[in-house]
Amino acid sequence: MVKALEDAIKKAQALPEVEQEALAAIIQAEITDEKAWQKRFAETKPTLDKLVDRAKEQYRKGEFGEFPAR
Repeated sequence: MVKALEDAIKKAQALPEVEQEALAAIIQAEITDEKAWQKRFAETKPTLDKLVDRAKEQYRKGEFGEFPAR
């Protein structure tokens, strides 16, 4: 375990039980959310790879036009 996490856990242990429970729920939710995002992003990789290949091909052929001003 990294030192920063150890320090955070030590501080959390000094909190009242109800706050420890709330903190644990937040941490668990963040871990679950992060895993879900990683899965979603991994699922888009084939599509992103195709788009990159298409853009490279268009660039190689000189098919890019001017980008509109923002």
